[in-house]
Parts: sequence; structure tokens; C-alpha cells
Amino acid sequence: MCLSKVYLGQREERKLLGEEVAKIERRGKSVMIRDLFGESREFENCFVREIDLMDNYVILDRE
Repeated sequence: MCLSKVYLGQREERKLLGEEVAKIERRGKSVMIRDLFGESREFENCFVREIDLMDNYVILDRE
């Protein structure tokens, strides 16, 4: 199973948004993340900037 951490912002100023994230979905101008336990959060005016599958992280950024 491949679970990831999701951050918002650039490396110098990134903020942890979620751990053990199992699903990431684009919804118009927002991004929804859902963790292993089924809890979901939606972040408006965001997009996926970077995905690193080897280190299991995703970086979101604001539009």
C-alpha cells in the first residue's frame, strides 16, 4: 500500500496538510484529500505541484 503525506507550499515554507493520504482528487479549482481512515478535507484554489512516489509525498500550491 502506498500512502503519502500532503504538503501545501514551497519547500522552505510548506505546511503539512495530511498524513497517510490514500486518495487525491481534483474538483474544479480545489483538491480533495482522503486519508486511510476515510476522513477527507478539501482545499480551495489549489493544484498539485509535485508528486514524489519514491518518498511518498505530494505538494499542493495555490493558484
